[in-house]
Amino acid sequence: MPLSLLGQSDCELRKNEEGIKVYACKSDGTKYKTIKAEFTVDGTLNDFAAVMLDIENYTHWQYKTVKSHVIKKISDNELIYYTEIGAPWPMSNRDVTVQLKVIHDVHAKKMTISSRSVEGYLPERENKVRVPMSRALWIVTVEPDSKLRIDYTLNVEPGGTVSPWMLNMVSDEGPFESFRELRKRFHSK
Repeated sequence: MPLSLLGQSDCELRKNEEGIKVYACKSDGTKYKTIKAEFTVDGTLNDFAAVMLDIENYTHWQYKTVKSHVIKKISDNELIYYTEIGAPWPMSNRDVTVQLKVIHDVHAKKMTISSRSVEGYLPERENKVRVPMSRALWIVTVEPDSKLRIDYTLNVEPGGTVSPWMLNMVSDEGPFESFRELRKRFHSK
């Protein structure tokens, strides 16, 4: 069993296509499932960090992302950004401000990317529902064949009146489509 899923006996494999596995796992303290995913890309840790820090281009690979821009650069490896995610009618689009941090461990050939929603940077916007909580963790490890193995975990409370059963039912689509598009960015280099 992959490292990211050890101790997660309440996980269900929801999608396993094109080398991308997406799991929905029971979460403590919320009705929404934790999303976990595993996949590989060709590239280096520096390449991966560059894509993750290129916030303006999230619209090209992150599922249903309408707009995304940096609010504040804290350092070369940490920033605050805003993103808006499209929602199907009749729901309103979601938006969130996020703190993203990249920690590069050169000796271990590993990188950790964490993101979490933060408040106080932008007021709520008309006709948008502010995501009250979002946390993601990317563990990126160099494999022996020089591929990068990505273990991804996401916890989110979407805000508004999204029913947990509806979101949980389609929770594999967004990560799968995002990671398929992300992989294309590496193959086009």
